[in-house]
Amino acid sequence: MIVNNIYFQICSFFYMVMLLIIYFSKKRLITFENKIYIYMMVSNIIGLLLDVFSIYTIINIDKLYVLNYVVSRLYLIYLVFWGTMFTTYIFSICIRGKTDYGKIESKQKRIFSVFLAFFFIISAAILILPIEYYNKNNHIYSYGLGVTLTYMVGVIYVIVCIYISLKNIKGMKKIKCLPLVVYIIIFPILLALQLFYPQLLIVTSIQSFITFLMYFTTSNPDIETIEELNIAKIEAQKASTLKDEFFASMSHEIRTPLNAITGFSQALSLEEGIKEKAREDINDILVASTSLLEIINSILDISNIESNNLEIIKKEYEPEKVINEIILLANARIGSKPVEFKVNISNNLPTILYGDYVRIKQIVLNLLINAAKYTDKGYIEFTVDTIVRDGVCRLIFIVEDTGCGIEKEKLDNIFTKYTKPEVNKSFEGTGLGLVISKKLLDLMGGTIVCSSEYGKGSKFIVALDQLIVGGKDTLEYNDDIELLDGYSKSKRILIVDDNELNLKVASRLLENYNFVIDLVSSGEECINKIKEGIVYDLVLLDDMMPNMNGVETLKKLKEFEKYNTPTIALTANALNGMREYYLSNGFDDYISKPIDKNELDKILNRYL
Repeated sequence: MIVNNIYFQICSFFYMVMLLIIYFSKKRLITFENKIYIYMMVSNIIGLLLDVFSIYTIINIDKLYVLNYVVSRLYLIYLVFWGTMFTTYIFSICIRGKTDYGKIESKQKRIFSVFLAFFFIISAAILILPIEYYNKNNHIYSYGLGVTLTYMVGVIYVIVCIYISLKNIKGMKKIKCLPLVVYIIIFPILLALQLFYPQLLIVTSIQSFITFLMYFTTSNPDIETIEELNIAKIEAQKASTLKDEFFASMSHEIRTPLNAITGFSQALSLEEGIKEKAREDINDILVASTSLLEIINSILDISNIESNNLEIIKKEYEPEKVINEIILLANARIGSKPVEFKVNISNNLPTILYGDYVRIKQIVLNLLINAAKYTDKGYIEFTVDTIVRDGVCRLIFIVEDTGCGIEKEKLDNIFTKYTKPEVNKSFEGTGLGLVISKKLLDLMGGTIVCSSEYGKGSKFIVALDQLIVGGKDTLEYNDDIELLDGYSKSKRILIVDDNELNLKVASRLLENYNFVIDLVSSGEECINKIKEGIVYDLVLLDDMMPNMNGVETLKKLKEFEKYNTPTIALTANALNGMREYYLSNGFDDYISKPIDKNELDKILNRYL
C-alpha cells in the first residue's frame, strides 16, 4: 500500500514538472490569474515532495521526530495554500466576467489580501495544534486537530467556490468552469474516502490532476492571448467603422447649410449696385466659409489617413494650369494685406505630367494658405523649379514668407502633430494642414522640409517626382478657370434635390446664364419630367434623397432608350473615393457641396 501511494505521488511529480517547463517555455501576458496559477503549480510540486517525504518520516518517526513534526505540518499548510489559491482564482474569474476592466486589478488584489490573511491564521493554528500518526499493517496516515482543521478549511473553500460560482454563473465562461466542476465533484468524494480509508494518500495527486486540467482550460496563455487579441481587433474595427460613419454624417450635415452660405455669398458678390461695405462683408463671409470647408476637409483627410483609406489617383495633367490655379487661389487668400506676392516659375516645366494633381494642388495650397495666414507684412515668395532627367520631372515647390515664424522647439514636430504658432491665438485653422501634407507626400514618394526663424519667417521646400508624358494633346484635365458670360435661353437644366434651400442656391448660381431651369425635389419627380418628354441639356442630381436616392434614380433614367443627358452628381457626400463611386454608377461627373462657382463653370464648359 505504501509503495502504491508513493507511485501516485511520483507520477504526479513528473508530469507537473513537465507542465511547469512547458508553461514557462512560452511567452504570455502576466495577468493576475496567471500569477495565481503559477503559485498553484509550484506549490503542488512542493506538496508532492512533502507528501512522499512525510511517509518516510512517519515510518522512521522514532529517529526523525523533529523532522517529522516540521514536514507533516508543512504538508498540511501546503493543502491549505493550494485551496486558498484555487478559491482566489475562482473569485478572480468571476470578477473579470462582471467588472469593468479598470476596476478588476484592484478588486483582485483586495480579495487576494483577505484570503492570504486567512491562510496565515490557519497556518499558525496548524503549527500549534497536535497531530497523531497511525503506522500499522502497512497503513500510514495522520490524524488529530491539525488534520481536522485542514479538512474543515477545505470544506469551507468548496462551499465558497460553489456560492460565488452560482452567484456569477452568467458572467463566467463555460471553459473556465470545468476545473471548478471537477473540484466540486471530486473533493466531497475524496473527503469520504479519507474518512473511511485514511490510508489512501491521493489528495495531492488529485490536486495535481486539477492543476493540470486548468492549463488546457483557464490558464493556457496562448488561448487567452488569442482571444484577447481577437476581441481587441473586433472592438477596434467597430470603433473605426463608427468613426467613419460619424465623419461621413458630420460632413454631410455641415456641408448642406454651408452650401447655402457659400452659394448665396457667391451669387451676391457677382451682383452690381451693391455698396462697397456690403461687398466687403460678403467677401468676408466667403473667406470664413472657405476656412470652415478647409477644416472639414482636413478632418476627413486625417480620418482617411488613420484608416489607411486615402488614395492617390494618378492622371495626366498640365502642370502650368495647376500652378496658375494655385497662384489665383493664393492671391485671393492674401487679399488686401500689405504683402507682396512674388512668383518664380521655371522655364523648363514639361507640358504634360502624370500624377495626382489634385493632391499636389492641396499640398502647395496648404503651404501658401499658411503663409498668407501668418504673414501681415513683407512678402510671400512662391518658386517652382524643375529637374528633368530620364523621363522624370522632379517638381520643387518653395514657399518663403516674412511671417511670424515657428519656435525652434516646435520645428521637429510640425509634420507629426497639431501645431500652431503662439504669436496670435486668433488665427483660423486646425493646424492639420502640414500633417496632412506630409502624409500625402509620403504616399506619393515625395519629401518636405522646413527652416524657420521665430519672428522673422519660414521657408518650406517640397520635392516630388512626376512622370513626363510625351505626344499627348488631349487631357482629362482641360478646363479653364473663367467665368462664363452667358448662354442661349435654349439650354435647359434640371436640378433635383430634396432640400428646398439647396434648390434655391443652385438656381441662384445659374440664373446669370440665361438657362431655362426646372426644379424638382425627388427622384420620382425627376423621372416623371423625363417621361413627359422634356429634353434637358444637363441634369444636376442630388444623391442622398429619401425614398429614391440619386444612384437609384439614374439607374431608372438609364432604362429609357432616348435618355443620354449628361448627369452630374450633386451631393454633400464628399468622402474619399466618392468621385470614382459616382462615375462607376453611371454619372458623367461630380460636384460636391458647398458648390464652388469655379467648379460649376468647369462643368458647364465641359458639357454645354
